Amino acid sequence: MINAALNPLQGNTKADAIPVIGSQNFTGTENLLAKLGNNSGTPNLYPVAGLTDKAVYIVMSGDIQGNVTWVQVPSPGEQCRLRAYGTGSAGDRIILADPSANSGAQTGMVRSLTGSEAPTAGGKYFRFGIAEENFVNGQTVLARFIPGDETISTSFTASGTEATDIAAIKTILEANGIIT
Repeated sequence: MINAALNPLQGNTKADAIPVIGSQNFTGTENLLAKLGNNSGTPNLYPVAGLTDKAVYIVMSGDIQGNVTWVQVPSPGEQCRLRAYGTGSAGDRIILADPSANSGAQTGMVRSLTGSEAPTAGGKYFRFGIAEENFVNGQTVLARFIPGDETISTSFTASGTEATDIAAIKTILEANGIIT
């Protein structure tokens, strides 16, 4: 927490949950992730729109569009619970679920980088953190907030030599943290 006694200019900062105007209906979205954005100079809460969105705001208490929705950002290294899409294991890196799949049904949810709903396409993904328990679809999984980006490489061209191909695949899997 910021010490305003040492620096009075830090006096208007807040710890814990903060109120933000919802850009859409956030009723029933507790434990989902969202992002902060600008609406004509006023901070508003927006749903996740892409796999690289820096969605660090956990909906604590949602409300209808235009009303206050309470959100909280955990401190780095802090535990929290998030609604999961698919299955995963303790120790899995968790990333945003695809907000464009299934008509947006998993918008704001997280998934395992290597679990049942792991990405099949290469690219960049926002990592929220690490799962600290095994989880199933729809569960609020215990996670530790360690944000960052994950880059998945899926490019592979067969060389025609089995040993060379196996070595190349192993390198891709190691680079993506799937094997060590």
